[in-house]
Amino acid sequence: MSRVRDMRGGKDYDSNFSTRMKGEGLWADMLKQRFRQATKRLGLNAR
Repeated sequence: MSRVRDMRGGKDYDSNFSTRMKGEGLWADMLKQRFRQATKRLGLNAR
């Protein structure tokens, strides 16, 4: 839960629609990079 709070500016949950599905900060950037690399490696985003 501490990682979630790190990505949410100290909150467990953000009910605001525009920011609810987006993290911010170092951990969110690292997670985004890992997800993009995995989808590229597995061919999940190929068109």
